[in-house]
Amino acid sequence: MFKGVKKEQPSPSSFDVLLGKTAEFTGSITCEGSIRIDGKGVGNVISKGDVLMGVGSKLEGNIEANNIEISGEVHGNIKATGAFRIYESGVLFGDINVSSFVIDEGGVFEGECHINTKGLKQTLSSKTIDLPLKANFDTKPDATKNEDKSKNNLNATIQSEKKPSA
Repeated sequence: MFKGVKKEQPSPSSFDVLLGKTAEFTGSITCEGSIRIDGKGVGNVISKGDVLMGVGSKLEGNIEANNIEISGEVHGNIKATGAFRIYESGVLFGDINVSSFVIDEGGVFEGECHINTKGLKQTLSSKTIDLPLKANFDTKPDATKNEDKSKNNLNATIQSEKKPSA
């Protein structure tokens, strides 16, 4: 997750559905357990467990699961009740609705981000209110600055979906 901290890759036996690099599917996959996709697919992936998109995988469809990790390429929307992560080789073109979001340096995300803010409180004018937030992330290099072009900059815009009451 962080530099110097290596995350152990789950063993193949920890997945209920495992699609290898040469596998292709069209249609939806629905599963009670965890799913790993290393191949290509067109359709939605729905799991009550976790979904892992391996390096080199491609999906044109939405993913809905507990935790979702992307190391491949996804063109579709993400809904995670738990954590969502895009690794450095991961690419997502679509909107996300998640409880937790991490994107590694080099990862690509283009879309709208909604972080589930249940329990998040913000104090304004001595009042405590629930404040849902929206965030848009752009990990493309900023060509207007004279910076090392090999480094990606992360620009985030966060805005409230509802205005605080007076």
